[in-house]
Amino acid sequence: MIETKQRDDGFVVVHDDREYVFSLSELRCNECRSGKVKATYTNEHEESGVTALALGTECKVCGATALHISY
Repeated sequence: MIETKQRDDGFVVVHDDREYVFSLSELRCNECRSGKVKATYTNEHEESGVTALALGTECKVCGATALHISY
């Protein structure tokens, strides 16, 4: 199970007792540069023994979407 928690400085995604931290500076909108984003999607993928976690975001200002990956 994947759990996403929003903090003032970003998001923490918890999966299998491991925390993936996404700071707002990494998640800033590429279109309008706003730091006001919401998490819309999380997914975990394992390849060649490496687990990656994806966090999808949507900008609350302009509506642009982005996908962020953490290993």
